[in-house]
Amino acid sequence: MVAAIGEYIRNLAVFMLFMTMVGIVIPKGNYKTYIDLIMGFVLIFIMISPIYNFINRGAFDEAMEFFENIADMENIQELQLRQGFYEDAQMELIAHNVRAGLSLQLEELIISEGFTPTSINFVLSQDSESFLEILDIYINITESQQRGLIRIERISIGETPFTNVENPRTLELKNLISDVYNLSVDNIHIKVTEN
Repeated sequence: MVAAIGEYIRNLAVFMLFMTMVGIVIPKGNYKTYIDLIMGFVLIFIMISPIYNFINRGAFDEAMEFFENIADMENIQELQLRQGFYEDAQMELIAHNVRAGLSLQLEELIISEGFTPTSINFVLSQDSESFLEILDIYINITESQQRGLIRIERISIGETPFTNVENPRTLELKNLISDVYNLSVDNIHIKVTEN
């Protein structure tokens, strides 16, 4: 530190001597004002250079590095938040596309069995372990009727009142869907509405 101060004083003294010599050698005229201006800038530079060197040696660099690290940590946290948001959005988009594809496939299957689907809803798992596993299927259908034919259910007199027994065609459809999607019949919910 003492050596740096000694060098600073030596540079300042040498420049002052040089400035005095230039002032003596150059005649008084138009050029003297420009030369004095340039010499003044050089003198200011020489006087500020120790501060600049001090800043460059470490204190300033350490402070800047500290603030850059803080900024980097904030950027990393922001990126992690964004990454989580984009991952969630991506998973939702994938689930939506899978539901759409499954719905189209199931719609074709239902139509081939003589029903008209009005709504199909797949409930998919969102866990990381069983991602997009089908949990439940909710289907609303109407029975397609051929022209001129009316289907009449068997009427019995004296039997027990109506119980919640499923239509055999609906049970067949449930079993078919269960086989196709490897899903329990209990997780397939079909609601038949009259046309």
